[in-house]
Amino acid sequence: LAGPVVKTVRAATAVERTATREGSTVLNASGYVTARRRATVSSKVTGKVVEVNVEEGMRVRKGQVLARLDTATLDREAASLRASLASARADRERLIAQQGVDRLDVQAAVASADDQRLRAVRSVEDAERDLAVAQDLFAAGAAARDEVRAAEGLRDAARRSLAQAELGLEAARSRL
Repeated sequence: LAGPVVKTVRAATAVERTATREGSTVLNASGYVTARRRATVSSKVTGKVVEVNVEEGMRVRKGQVLARLDTATLDREAASLRASLASARADRERLIAQQGVDRLDVQAAVASADDQRLRAVRSVEDAERDLAVAQDLFAAGAAARDEVRAAEGLRDAARRSLAQAELGLEAARSRL
């Protein structure tokens, strides 16, 4: 058996030339004309098209507006976002102001608790002095035993008040 038969085929292009006013020739043909380049056009946002500035087959330039979208929905969303942002900023400012007020309240509470503790310390010192005087008077026979017991009770109460004031001061300081 012999191998495949190779035949040479010659291709030719038929051209009809006609004279134009300028003296050049033009090809007259029927068929479809397609663009050499195609461009896909899209929008970054969705919306209703309200204006189309070009038609199919028209030449366009880079940056040319091809169509316009209805921006009413986007405008409302932008206004809503601006209002939300303003509200969030106002909330932040209120929180900052409230933190300042809270800090001042805590500082005032610490100062008040410290003042109470100082008064309680003075009360203990006074009660211990009064007890010492009552004990000296009792030892000298110038006071009754009940007076010494009363002075001891006052001293013990002053000590409990001091312990309570110290706990209050510690609690107030822990809030700083």
